Amino acid sequence: MSDFENTRKQLVNFLESSEQRTILIKGYDDDAKIGLALSTLDSYFELGIIRCPHMGSISHILNRSFTKEVFPRTVSSTKTYKIGNMTLSISGYTGRTKNNLMGNDNTFTMYCPVESVMKDEKRLDNLFREIENSGSRKIILVTTNDLSIDTSDIEERVDQTIVYHVENDNADLVSTIRGNFKKNQFELLY
Repeated sequence: MSDFENTRKQLVNFLESSEQRTILIKGYDDDAKIGLALSTLDSYFELGIIRCPHMGSISHILNRSFTKEVFPRTVSSTKTYKIGNMTLSISGYTGRTKNNLMGNDNTFTMYCPVESVMKDEKRLDNLFREIENSGSRKIILVTTNDLSIDTSDIEERVDQTIVYHVENDNADLVSTIRGNFKKNQFELLY
């Protein structure tokens, strides 16, 4: 079974669970994590919300996960975007573009990336207060800078954490990361 299939199976189990609502997806291949999340969610939802800390960079972050550009260079919180079978709204969850889209039982909300709030306890608390008040059936949090962050503060607050290992699917990336870490006398987090 490929890394993608193994991680997708874990995500499908989460999506089909009536017991779990929140999940953190982490791993060293940012594009693979986002692509996996969106392609899997496309099989379960027609409506979704993507929440990001900075509207200016979200289209770049999301577009790297696809073979072609699917989001315009500049996205707006007042527009919706058709991706696969889903209609998505994109809005910020911090700063000036903060827009509280609440969702409902027919929607998911994906927070991506989340590491910027982990450095500030107040911002992290605000994020989880928003998650608690969200009406979305499933909440997915995705990291995009796993080489230098400790996600334990988030892991303590979610129902499940998935580590998307890519040793088989993207061996070159993992080899490069290991080499860079070894050269700088650091150890990988997982």
